[in-house]
Amino acid sequence: MTKPLIKNNPQPPRIPSGQEIYDGLMGKIEPELLTANLPMLEEQSAHDTPEQKEERMQRYQKAFEEYDRQYQEYIQELTAAVENYKRTALKSMENQDRTEEANTLSNLENSISTS
Repeated sequence: MTKPLIKNNPQPPRIPSGQEIYDGLMGKIEPELLTANLPMLEEQSAHDTPEQKEERMQRYQKAFEEYDRQYQEYIQELTAAVENYKRTALKSMENQDRTEEANTLSNLENSISTS
């Protein structure tokens, strides 16, 4: 049986799917643009007047601009979380190696002193 590479593993950040990210952000900005609603947009806007269509397009444009802004923030936060995980995992592995080395040295010293 192989032993785990890292004991007391730090938990990696959860990386959601693209759809989960999109829907999570867009749902707070413009729910009409959720992925589940996209197939129905054409039908919903079929009877819009030119003014309503223009207003809708401007609203959607603003929604996508806000989405892009929030997405960039989200990616920065996720990147920081991944970097933190990497640092924590490496530190955990280093500490584990030091502990194992100390135990090995202690055992070796004990076996030499009892000989």
